[in-house]
Formats: sequence, C-alpha cells, structure tokens
Amino acid sequence: VSLPKGWDGNSAGSHMFAYCKDLTSMTFNAKNMRIPEGFARGCSALKTVKFTNGLPEMINDAAFKDCTSLTSIPLSLSIWYAGDSIFANTGLTKAVFDNLTREDAEPGDNMFSECKELTTIDFSAITPDKNCSGITIGPGFVSNAPKLKTIKFPEAVFFANYNEQPHIPNIGYGVPIEKMVIGTFTRIADIITVYQGTGTYSPKTY
Repeated sequence: VSLPKGWDGNSAGSHMFAYCKDLTSMTFNAKNMRIPEGFARGCSALKTVKFTNGLPEMINDAAFKDCTSLTSIPLSLSIWYAGDSIFANTGLTKAVFDNLTREDAEPGDNMFSECKELTTIDFSAITPDKNCSGITIGPGFVSNAPKLKTIKFPEAVFFANYNEQPHIPNIGYGVPIEKMVIGTFTRIADIITVYQGTGTYSPKTY
C-alpha cells in the first residue's frame, strides 16, 4: 500500500487496513499526516513502514498493534503518540528514538507491551532544551518483553502514575532488565510502580 501525498489521515476512518493479513508494506507520502486508531492493527505480515515526506504528526491508539512481523519503524518524540498500545505485540527488535521532541513529549501507555523480540529501548539521544524539559513515561509503557535487557532514558524523565491506573508499573512484569540508565533530573511519582520486572538494575547517570 502506498498512500498518496494528499492523504493526511484527517478524513480516514479508524481501522482502515486492520487485519489485512497479506499486507506486507506501507508507505506514507504526505507531510504532517495523522495515522488513525487501529489503522494497520493485526496486519501480521506487515514488515515495512516508510515515511517519505517527514514523520507523522500523530499516531493514534493501537495503530500498529499486533503487527507481529514489523521489526523496525522510525521513532521520534516529535510525534504525538495519542493513545494506548500503539506498537503492542509487534516484532520490533529495537526502539531507538531520535533527538527531536515536542514540549510535552510522552510515549503512549502500554506502548511496547507484549513485544516479545524487543531487546533495547533507547532515548539517550534526547537532550532537554527550551522546547522540551524532559519526557514522561506513563503506566504500562513496556511489559511482557522477555528479551528486553537495556533501557536508556534521557537526562530528564518523569515516571508518572495516574489515579485511574494506580497499580500499573511503568516498566512491568516479564521484563528481565540487566541495565537501566536514568539521568540526574529524574522524577518518580511512586517508586514502587516504576519497575516490577524480573531482572535487576543499578541506576546510573550520564
């Protein structure tokens, strides 16, 4: 599937290509497009996603959830990840974010849950500046990722805990972390909820 330059996602319905089991590639050619909720959810053969004219402005709930063959996709906190489980249960092996951010940069809740092949999450390229004071990690950011060994956070990160989800750890169950790097300006809403994986870690600073 190659979407035309005039397609910006604003008039597209949710779940547009959901569960198209034979879809293998998807190319977005528009600027500042928005990817709707459940857009390619369950496209189990989808291996390649390309953005030819800049990254999307927004990706909504479960847009690529259950795309189990998808091993890589450009990631940036300049994108507004508006919702839950955007990349849950995909085949991503590494999640490396570029150095671009929005002012209120926040990955979605449950963003990488059930990512069975994920080995690394890396935000270390992000440096706080006048446009971004740091990033916020919400409940369930990653869980049940049995190969995840390393997470690198930027210098300023806030681990949030919301009233409606008081017992969901930011980094949850089934995550055998061996190394977690956090920065000098880290704030934690509730330390008990930050990490409940199966490994151990020794926090370090850059």
